[in-house]
Amino acid sequence: MQRPPAIDVSLSCGDDVIEAVLCVQRAPLAGQATWAWRLVWRAGGRQHQRGLGRGEAEDALQRATLAWQAETGDPAARCALRVCTRVASACTPAPVPAPNAMTRMGQGVGPLASGPLLPKPAAAGAAVAEARPVDGAEVTVSELIGAFLHWHAGRPERVRRCSRTLNEYAYRLATLEALIGPLPLDGLSEDLFDQCVETLLDPAFRAVREAAFDAARPAGQTPGPRARGRGYSRATVNQTIQIASIVLRWGRKRGWPVPLVDPNASRLPGQSTPEERVNRSHTPDDEEVRALLADLRRSPLRRAIWICWYTGARRAEVDGLRWRDIVRRSSGCFIDIGANPDAPGSRKNRQQPVRSVAISAEVYAQLIEERPPEAHEDDAVVPCSDWARRMVEAQERRGVPPAQQFTPHGLRRRFCSNLLDAGASLGLYADQTGHSPRVAMQVYYRPTDRRRQTLQGQVQSLQTGLDLHAIAAELGLTLEEAVRRLRGA
Repeated sequence: MQRPPAIDVSLSCGDDVIEAVLCVQRAPLAGQATWAWRLVWRAGGRQHQRGLGRGEAEDALQRATLAWQAETGDPAARCALRVCTRVASACTPAPVPAPNAMTRMGQGVGPLASGPLLPKPAAAGAAVAEARPVDGAEVTVSELIGAFLHWHAGRPERVRRCSRTLNEYAYRLATLEALIGPLPLDGLSEDLFDQCVETLLDPAFRAVREAAFDAARPAGQTPGPRARGRGYSRATVNQTIQIASIVLRWGRKRGWPVPLVDPNASRLPGQSTPEERVNRSHTPDDEEVRALLADLRRSPLRRAIWICWYTGARRAEVDGLRWRDIVRRSSGCFIDIGANPDAPGSRKNRQQPVRSVAISAEVYAQLIEERPPEAHEDDAVVPCSDWARRMVEAQERRGVPPAQQFTPHGLRRRFCSNLLDAGASLGLYADQTGHSPRVAMQVYYRPTDRRRQTLQGQVQSLQTGLDLHAIAAELGLTLEEAVRRLRGA
């Protein structure tokens, strides 16, 4: 059974009119022929939806009116079919060549380095003119890729993919175009993507691409560490091939001369072994963090590690920090986390409170000392967006096995554990970390072996009536040696 197309509707409430869409939510049940519908609209910068139950399209339209009346509380609110405002020429093939939006990518310059790549998004309700190939002309893969990105970025906001997804598309397709961009579509062979996989796994191809990225960086931005002597990872190869499959399927549906080539058959089987993955659940000791900081030179990566370690900030919260958020008050030094909800990469919204996490005067002095002289108050404390990946690569260069490598969230768990070990109350803990005490005890607390041994010594001191720590300090012994001698006596 073919899936019904989405229905454009308009929601009216008084003088306000909101564009919405009726789309299928679930497939028919066994032995039935009715689809489950839902009403989707955008308001206040967010997407809202209401389930309408199963039925025909006419029933869904009536139920949408009732759902909209219940949503607004206005019995006069209505949901009606939207009148098509598309231009006739936009719905028919146009005799114009496909726009090549990725011309610079073929030269090895990625979308993140070349500035704005995608066209301006279309307004709500506007139609997107689909670029079609010229009849009889030789169409290349580059033109198909450019038309794919142009079409996705120009779609209305209610159906357009998020900017992060579009950037991911552009980034992977830039690598794909560097492989097969000038090749005509009719020249795609069955073993083409097998050759692409072999090239992506070649360290020489990755080195050329990374050199092109470094050459296109702004003058004031330092290049990050690169993967020396290694090809692209298995996940990167599979993602590139998967997006290639999406582009070819998109072009075939719109009349592009795309042959029946299955890129998914060239995907690498299996996943990376546990020995090759970063242990994201590993919570480092303070000594491990100090060892990593000792091997790092003066770089923005040190600031990010300090902030995560001393404040427990999340990765997205570190991306949103500005230099004005590091303040010194009469009561001490603080970092205001979540004060910039509109900053790129920040996931905070305006309703969430700002957390003022206290830091020591030494940490404050270290952060201010590493502040660049030309930095403005509104500049990001950590300007590099890939600092989390660079932190893992720094541990790889030190020879740390993947099972003992930690991520920024591991530093947050270390901060949370240190708070509880220091005897902080659950109320103060929740204020400093930004989550509930229940989550603190069930998810974030990670006691170390040294803390377990110290606790065991305190318990034995209560049982024996002796202060083992004082005895060990007086005799110059460790706690284990003092316990062993007392048992021997």
